[in-house]
Amino acid sequence: MPVPLEVVGSDLTVLVPGFLWYDVGEPYAVHLDIYTGHSEPITWFFARDLLRTGLREPAGHGDVTIRTDSRERPGHVLITLTGEHSTALMRAQASDIEYFLRQTDDLVLPGTEHEHLDLDTVVGQLLGRPAP
Repeated sequence: MPVPLEVVGSDLTVLVPGFLWYDVGEPYAVHLDIYTGHSEPITWFFARDLLRTGLREPAGHGDVTIRTDSRERPGHVLITLTGEHSTALMRAQASDIEYFLRQTDDLVLPGTEHEHLDLDTVVGQLLGRPAP
């Protein structure tokens, strides 16, 4: 689902194309593709529950944190992405995030993710075995 994202800086805000997507094969995760003008997007993936919680209260530690932007832009969500050498602060409309989450819920209801996970394949991948 296309999501208008703004990169928020101290003096400047820039609109960048973003795309949230969900794969039933990875039922606990959501993916965020950010298009920066390179041939391939920068892709971040994080817990779907993190995104959901961030709509209500500050959520996350480390690489991805999510919180509402109640001071400057009510109705928006701030997503902080921290990489090895830099940090980016992204802003999106909360209604876009809520709509996306409703779409994922239609595919996999929260609390039923384990029913969509192939544990044999996951364990094999962790052990370095090729997929069946």
